[in-house]
Amino acid sequence: MEFKNNIYLPPMARESSIDGKITDALIDYYESMAKLGFGLIILEHAYVDIKGKASPKQMAIDENYDRENLIKIKDVIHKEEAKAFMQISHCGRLTRLDGEKFGPTKEDGVSELSVDQIKDIEDKFIEAGKRVKDMGFDGLEIHCAHGYLLNQFYSPLVNKRDDEYGGSLENRLRVLLEILKKMRRALGDFPIMVRLGACDYEEGGNTIDDAIKAVKVMEEYIDFIDISGGINGFMKHSDNDIGYFTKESKAIKENTKVKVLMTGGIKNKKEAEELISEGACHMVGIGRASLNKDFTLE
Repeated sequence: MEFKNNIYLPPMARESSIDGKITDALIDYYESMAKLGFGLIILEHAYVDIKGKASPKQMAIDENYDRENLIKIKDVIHKEEAKAFMQISHCGRLTRLDGEKFGPTKEDGVSELSVDQIKDIEDKFIEAGKRVKDMGFDGLEIHCAHGYLLNQFYSPLVNKRDDEYGGSLENRLRVLLEILKKMRRALGDFPIMVRLGACDYEEGGNTIDDAIKAVKVMEEYIDFIDISGGINGFMKHSDNDIGYFTKESKAIKENTKVKVLMTGGIKNKKEAEELISEGACHMVGIGRASLNKDFTLE
């Protein structure tokens, strides 16, 4: 896939949906971002299952998705010759909604997912992927970062299961891999990206070596890997003021055949281009800085 440049807008939750439906304000936001000149725009996370909805104003990609307005968002992005990916997610135990919470392992206030429930969630990811492709998006991103459900399974700090979905790195990745295999069968060569919380940044958690192994296992089924980190959410975890995850991203890039994306602390085009020239990644995301009124990619 070709992009008009190597700078992308990472997914940032705008909390501008009502009952999963898109508001005009959200369409206007993506139109304004597309006009800044990004080569790729990744939409904020959309829930594949109402039980995995993170917050009241998160948008949907479950069976009640807002097809008409999601297509409008895709169209305003394409109008500026940028590619449009949708990020799809299940937040697991992190839901802020009332009701039962689910995760890989039983803990206070959280029920352990059964194997049947895991399979059902996998199927919901696949159905969501079909919707994304059918609407004419250019690709999709599966959210496995920032403490969301697939990241919960990946992390040994959260996943304490003793069945085939817990224990070894291979087992902790099993849910994600099953989704990827099913997704690839269902979608053919449709571009698939994973946003990976590469390292947990806590004692006993996933390390760079684990992340490299994880990407090597996934690379047969994906086209892009989007590097982030932190089992307790996205935050600065290094001494780098520019490119928080540079060390992790570069190590992964050196050990995989898929294209590597990275965001975190990058404020302008010059910084982005420097990181790419240094071999940190193939594409650089500029998030919060893009919200500044004087931001430009010119």
